[in-house]
Amino acid sequence: MTNTEDGLKRSGFRPPPGMVLVIALAVACWVYFLTGAGTGMDVWSMSTLQFPPPVNLLPMASPPSLYSALPMVGMWFSMMLAMMIPGTLRHFPKAGMQGATPSSTLLWFGLGYAAAWLVYSIAATGLQFVFVMHELVHGMTLWSISDLLSAALLVLAGIYQFTGLKMQSLDSCRRATRVSPGRLGGFRYGINCLSSSFALMLLLFVGGVMNVYWVILLTVIVSVEKTLTDPTPFRRTIGLTCLTAGTTVLVF
Repeated sequence: MTNTEDGLKRSGFRPPPGMVLVIALAVACWVYFLTGAGTGMDVWSMSTLQFPPPVNLLPMASPPSLYSALPMVGMWFSMMLAMMIPGTLRHFPKAGMQGATPSSTLLWFGLGYAAAWLVYSIAATGLQFVFVMHELVHGMTLWSISDLLSAALLVLAGIYQFTGLKMQSLDSCRRATRVSPGRLGGFRYGINCLSSSFALMLLLFVGGVMNVYWVILLTVIVSVEKTLTDPTPFRRTIGLTCLTAGTTVLVF
């Protein structure tokens, strides 16, 4: 036994299984997303560093169908959890330590949190189908081929960064240091995080729903917002950046 292991044993330290489970879930979601999330698509062929993405693409041969809805909901759901969990790790209740949240309560909390993002994933899939059918988003690359749509979503995200609802929901999401009472605590926490980040998540339609670079960028943004001691300067910077990008897309 090494000195480190001996020291940990004597101190009574043991990894919190609840937190280990949360991290494992995040890793699993990232792996699932990067391997196509059950859609049969190659995420790397749907990824580009170009902004805005190219719009001179051939149209889809056929519109999306209900048959493809379930895999798309699964893709959105796994992607949302992959993107949102990293920013919650600092605040997510820990189980398995002395005096910490019981594992059963953590399980209910996690299920409630996931349920909130499942609702969003279903809504996002429906919105995606509407955009594709109206030829605003390309059916294969899943990024905007409409300058008007791109500008509108960027401006919406920019304005929302300065609203009272954004500030209040971000604050509530950042302050979740313990489980809220009742089995709906996780769902309420998830709704707060959803309310804080939904406008930024809509930007996936601008850069590409399965664009790896865009997904990583937004993951970093929402995670930093939740972990900074004072997120106000960062939040405002992101808002101004979105407003500038939206104006640039529309004008040029």
